[in-house]
Amino acid sequence: MGLLGTVFGMIRMFSATALAGLGDARILSQGISEAMFATAEGLLIGIPALFAYNYLSARAERYILEIESYASRLVARLRPQDKERAQ
Repeated sequence: MGLLGTVFGMIRMFSATALAGLGDARILSQGISEAMFATAEGLLIGIPALFAYNYLSARAERYILEIESYASRLVARLRPQDKERAQ
């Protein structure tokens, strides 16, 4: 959303520049300001989301490793019994 807002702000700035020319700095600054606010909003959402994703991903990986460890131990316990039954 931040990138989309940035693009719309820049389009608005260039459209206003095409209509009014480069003489009015206020017209230029309004479009740039809109684009920068949209970029900042996107970063305010994106950066915490990235940290949350990394935290949850690492947590899930720990759970996966723990489950694999339990599964390996269970298989190791069951295998000797299978060998005894075969004899």
